[in-house]
Amino acid sequence: MTPVLLFQLAAAALPPVTPPSAPSPSQNATPKKDEVTQALDDAREFAGNGEYAKALERYEWFHENALRLRPSMAGVRLSYALSEWVELGLKYPPARQSLEKRREEKNRAIEGGGPEQ
Repeated sequence: MTPVLLFQLAAAALPPVTPPSAPSPSQNATPKKDEVTQALDDAREFAGNGEYAKALERYEWFHENALRLRPSMAGVRLSYALSEWVELGLKYPPARQSLEKRREEKNRAIEGGGPEQ
């Protein structure tokens, strides 16, 4: 038997190939945001809409929980999110007061040999 004939016989024994069906809507859906990303998005939206008290709540929550829930957000936490919180503090004094309070707490922890985050 020639190699071509062997190949044809083997191919004939295989089931027909069918193209995959169209993906279901759930397969095309955008993945659900985790609560850490959602908190930061919420803070940004609230700040943009002038809802400063709500924005502050979300920035505080993000700052307190991001490292525990999503360690990969450490850089975002100490750069973008913190600078946005500072900007909020320029418009909304309680946000600045909250930042200053956290700064003092962190300084005390450092001076006392506690962990800094």
